[in-house]
Amino acid sequence: MLDIVSPTTPGSDRTLDDLKAGIEKLPGPLQITFRVLLDEAGHDIEQFKVQLEIWFNSTMERVSGWYKRKTQALQLVLALLIVVLANIDSVRIARSLSGVNSPLRDSIKDAAHSFIEKNLQQENAQTQLSAATEAIGNLALPIGWVHGGFGPTTILGWLVTALAATLGAPFWFDLLNRFVNVRASGKAPEEEPKSPKEVPTPKQPGG
Repeated sequence: MLDIVSPTTPGSDRTLDDLKAGIEKLPGPLQITFRVLLDEAGHDIEQFKVQLEIWFNSTMERVSGWYKRKTQALQLVLALLIVVLANIDSVRIARSLSGVNSPLRDSIKDAAHSFIEKNLQQENAQTQLSAATEAIGNLALPIGWVHGGFGPTTILGWLVTALAATLGAPFWFDLLNRFVNVRASGKAPEEEPKSPKEVPTPKQPGG
């Protein structure tokens, strides 16, 4: 950055006067910032580099926070738009899956087993993606306006779905990994405790 603000010829060192002259050519707000940093550095070029680095890092942190807030708001708006157009009601889906003897839950379980058996040995990612998309489309999930009208809990279901979508795939993938690890850390229900291994009694000397 200093080479841009105050360029020097090869073999020559940058002087304080060169730096000040370069700062005077900067735009107004940036010129004021560089002057303040130079004053805080005690007009020492090496210390000015340190102050410049601190200022740049803190500015990038603020920019990153602003960008994250803007993208989250944009994601929420887009998610709500898609959820409403497709009528993806999480409350209705949860009720369909949690019902006693739910045929939808059984069909999803059977489809998952069938998908794993057919695609476990396949190395083509595009083929697996196409098969997964087709399998999801054949599950007859309660998604879309053809499955029912506008209910009292529809808005709540839309909001839940949109908020879940804004969390992103890495969040849900990590949560699923944690859930699987917790389930796998305990003893299986059908596993019976094993009896302790018998240790032979040591014989007496001369026995």
